Amino acid sequence: MSTTTTPPPAKPASANGTALFDTTNLVISKSNVAPGEAVFISVDITNTGNVSGTCPVALVINKQTESTKSLVLAAGETKTVNFSVTKSDSGTYKISINGIEGTFSVAGAVRWVLIAEIIGGVVVLGLVIFVLRRIIMVNAM
Repeated sequence: MSTTTTPPPAKPASANGTALFDTTNLVISKSNVAPGEAVFISVDITNTGNVSGTCPVALVINKQTESTKSLVLAAGETKTVNFSVTKSDSGTYKISINGIEGTFSVAGAVRWVLIAEIIGGVVVLGLVIFVLRRIIMVNAM
């Protein structure tokens, strides 16, 4: 399990009755996955204010909002929010959830068909060279 946490600055609770939210503990299940393999992402949201409130939680990947959730939290309450993401394109994906950032990478799939075609081509080329050399040797005699 890979954990990447970059907490935003702490916000003091307000004395005039507002809900304030802190996002902590970003957990990314795997830092490297195969194309199509799920990555599970979670964060903890805490209401540091002194009244209940609703906190929007947005999962942003490579500067595009991928998913959003809305949490209702009582004063002092903490809840864990979970997301599941599957990407098929190779590359590194930058995650941001309410100011906390992390990354995961999708490794390119092995292209077995291409490898088999290359090996087959080399074998055919080798056979053609072998047959041509035999023909030349027979004709030279």
